Amino acid sequence: DRSPIEKSGSPLARVRALVCKFVESPSFDRIIFAAIIINTCSMAIEYHGQPQLLTQILEYTNHVFVVIFTIEMLLKIMAGGCVKYVK
Repeated sequence: DRSPIEKSGSPLARVRALVCKFVESPSFDRIIFAAIIINTCSMAIEYHGQPQLLTQILEYTNHVFVVIFTIEMLLKIMAGGCVKYVK
């Protein structure tokens, strides 16, 4: 049985249905969970007096994780709307 979004047939509705399936998949959850764990580890290895190279690498990885988590948020909002995302 197809969802109301899929039944409407518009291209945007089909894209939204595909995004919804992806966001609700176990694979997506695993990817985001792994990103959270790796991000936490990268923040935990920071220490006073660390080499400048490590600081630069951690700053770069922080930017990468900001992009990943922003994409996650946008996909979830696209799939379920703002109200569902906030809940």
